[in-house]
Amino acid sequence: MKQKIHWYGGFCILVFFLGAMPSIAQHTNTLTAKLNGETKELDIQQEFTYKNTSKKTLSTIYFNDWANAYSDKNTGLAKRFAEQFKKSLHLAKVKERGYTTIMSAVDDDYRGLHWEHTAGKDIIKFKLNKPLPPNQSAKLFITYTVKLPPNKYTPYGYSSKNEYYLKDWYLTPAAYDGKWHLYSNKNLEDLYTEITQTTINFSFPDSLFLTSNFRVLSNSGFSYNNQAQLKANQQKSCELIIGPTKKFTTHVTPDLTMTTDIQASKYDALFQGVSINRVSKFISKNLGKYPHSHLLVSEIDYNKNPLYGINQLPSFIRPYEEQFQFEMKILKTALINMLEETLYLNPRKEQWLTDAIANYLMIAYVEEFYPDQKLLGKLSEIWGIRSFNLAKMGFNEQYPFLYMLTARKGLSQSLITPNDSLIKFNQKIANKYKAGLGLSYLASYAGKDKVDKSIKTFYKHYQLSRVKILDFESILKRSVDKNIDWFFNDYVSTDRIIDFKIKKVDKTKDSLTITLKNKEGTNVPISLFGLKNDSIVSKYWFNNIKTEKTFTIPRNGEERLVLNYDHSIPEFNQRDNWKSLKGSFFGNKKLKFTFFQDTENPYLNQVFYVPVVNFNIYDGWAPGLRLYNKTFLERPFLYDFAPSYSFREKAFVGYGKLTYRKYLSKTGLYVANYGIRGSTSHFNVNSRYSTLTPSLRFGWRPDDLLSNKRQFLSFRYLNIFRDIDEQFTDLRNDSENPDYSVFNARYINIENDIIDYRSWFLDFQYAGKFSKLVAEFEYRKLFQNNRQFNLRLYAGKFLSNKTESDFFSFALDRPTDYLFDHGYLGRSEGSGIYSQQIVIAEGGFKSFLDERFRFSNDWMVTANTSINLWKWVELYGDIGVVKNKGVDGEFVYDSGVRLNLVTDYFELYFPLYSNNGWEVSQPNYGERIRFIVTVSTKTLTGLFTRKWF
Repeated sequence: MKQKIHWYGGFCILVFFLGAMPSIAQHTNTLTAKLNGETKELDIQQEFTYKNTSKKTLSTIYFNDWANAYSDKNTGLAKRFAEQFKKSLHLAKVKERGYTTIMSAVDDDYRGLHWEHTAGKDIIKFKLNKPLPPNQSAKLFITYTVKLPPNKYTPYGYSSKNEYYLKDWYLTPAAYDGKWHLYSNKNLEDLYTEITQTTINFSFPDSLFLTSNFRVLSNSGFSYNNQAQLKANQQKSCELIIGPTKKFTTHVTPDLTMTTDIQASKYDALFQGVSINRVSKFISKNLGKYPHSHLLVSEIDYNKNPLYGINQLPSFIRPYEEQFQFEMKILKTALINMLEETLYLNPRKEQWLTDAIANYLMIAYVEEFYPDQKLLGKLSEIWGIRSFNLAKMGFNEQYPFLYMLTARKGLSQSLITPNDSLIKFNQKIANKYKAGLGLSYLASYAGKDKVDKSIKTFYKHYQLSRVKILDFESILKRSVDKNIDWFFNDYVSTDRIIDFKIKKVDKTKDSLTITLKNKEGTNVPISLFGLKNDSIVSKYWFNNIKTEKTFTIPRNGEERLVLNYDHSIPEFNQRDNWKSLKGSFFGNKKLKFTFFQDTENPYLNQVFYVPVVNFNIYDGWAPGLRLYNKTFLERPFLYDFAPSYSFREKAFVGYGKLTYRKYLSKTGLYVANYGIRGSTSHFNVNSRYSTLTPSLRFGWRPDDLLSNKRQFLSFRYLNIFRDIDEQFTDLRNDSENPDYSVFNARYINIENDIIDYRSWFLDFQYAGKFSKLVAEFEYRKLFQNNRQFNLRLYAGKFLSNKTESDFFSFALDRPTDYLFDHGYLGRSEGSGIYSQQIVIAEGGFKSFLDERFRFSNDWMVTANTSINLWKWVELYGDIGVVKNKGVDGEFVYDSGVRLNLVTDYFELYFPLYSNNGWEVSQPNYGERIRFIVTVSTKTLTGLFTRKWF
């Protein structure tokens, strides 16, 4: 047997220290673990010495068992996935799950320990046989097996390529500081564990190679397996990356030893080394020395926190130079890993500080080495793109832009919000960017050199030890000579937005008297720039503006005054930040027409245009031009006009709408929408309908923004005008036609959950000749055995009805849609493929029943159900009672097979048995098949964005 000690080009490093590093670790942890490549299991024997450093006597000790988070459908991880509309773990078979099986647990007297998993199933509670006084130690000997999950749920586990990523794979002590911090695994990368001195003897198949964030003291090959000994002092958890090939390269620089598998295929390996040297030097200079033997920077870690945005386009579209993209990937991953490995903050509740330092340094890196880098990279130079405002944005402007995506939607959350209470977009992007922007904002106000020095001082004195936000705050306040209470009290601790405007400017020969208005009341400093010929000639900071405040500054040749000109402040609305000293600048904003859509330019009146094509069988294909003012960021007032031309009807059709949205608060009654909409189209040959609808809608949401519960109350007054062709004499002579108006009020209560979906609404309609009340309830349940049951109940009753036709009646299988709410491709069709389109509304039946059952002018009650047989194949059944005036109610029913390909978006219905008898045996069966299809871009987009917002 040969034992080699050398540098490995990609899989391990042997590091010797010239002197022993003093240990302050309170716990010692020794593990012997074996990876079974066949069963995908880890056999572990663990000896843990727990020292009670608190002032309390302990009778129980808690350990993190995050590997058990994959064990069933009721863990914290499974519930988190359900909130994000991911059901992969819920649907997983037993063999596709991960779990921990404890064989034995004894103390140092070899007496058995009582243990149990807590409610989340990934925390283990050990009951000690005797109390553990302060400053005393207890030994636990635990033997257990960890079944690894496949890596299709998270990066953790094994892949089909015989690769393994092991993180948080063994039992670690939960953090205790007078109280236990018990956090379930929710795929947030925020394990909170004690600092330990750890030794691991790890055995794994001989065909594989191992890389770790721990020191690899030895790595020996035997006949059937490899043996590696790993050790760490004052580190939290061992990360192992194991695979059949050597992917990792170790770069030894004067400032940092980095082991990485991040590569750039079109960037020479020699220059990659130069770039890593530059990144390492920057980190050392601006943060400090890394105290461990080497820093692991893996592609897996990068993919968990990538550079969001344009660089995530397909690999054949490379908007950035290879060097820039490679350095930014290395920098971001190295900073995050380095900070998490060395700063022992509460990772669930104090993560914002790690994010702030990492993103602040990334902003500084681009400012130092790539000051002219554009957000779109090389794409910004392409004809047709370079005229967009987005193409002119600098790379660092993405930080306020992406933060504003949620702020403009009323979904911003404070930086001190726990990780598991953040919506996904805030947790992944917006809050991280806001944190980094906050330090840049502070640096611009208080002095960059002072903030930089504070960060380095904080890292130097608090690395490898327990630390609190208060420690960082104290260092900052000692370093700067300005009051920065606003940063922690307002910017960090609240979700209030920042928004100022220049209300008034009075000019004299020698001075300018400026009145600034704080539109949101967030008491933070604001910068004011004076410009002349687009050059900065003056800059001032003003603070303590609670509502309005007036300041006087000397004149220095300024032509314009601009608030937040350098965009260092993440301000909500910058459209009113300018004042011209030569006249009414706001009254003379230039009008700019831009193709498609763009980011907001506060100095222009932007109008976007895009070709559109609509289709229904009466208008045929109707091309047109859509004109609107909606930018990538949400804005309160929107207009949207889309005139089109129907070549079949040789007439203009289309729509136009004006809307105003006001966010009222974060929770409770949070939004009010005001709007008016008009449209015109054809509902039959040479027969046009036009609508004009003013509306008002209020929305409520709970305190927990992760909750998918919402309530809405809407009011609208629909005015329908119809022009009917002479050939349709029945319609033209109908006293109820051509025009009518309907007042509609609706209350909706919805809980949009992938496991337990439920919604209900009450709907009231009043018109000149009728009034009606409708109630509907819908429920979907995904059971533990992966069966899904769907139930919809509908009840409608006319309160008054003086109509003669069935145009306003309740419909059993195909609503007449007199309110023009549904996206029918052929709304007047009684035969042919377009008549088979179904909208699950009113009766919700799928079979075409006898005419006497199809409408109700009195009341109707129906129930629609379905249950899946296999994946998206379901059986459905409908029952109901249809009651018309003057006749007895009729019992109706149908049943069949539903192909639920994408719920509510694309479905097919094949009727089997109904009041018509066995439908499959009747002629023209193809004409009885029904379908749901959604062609609305907005509706389809919602299918994907619901996971993020």
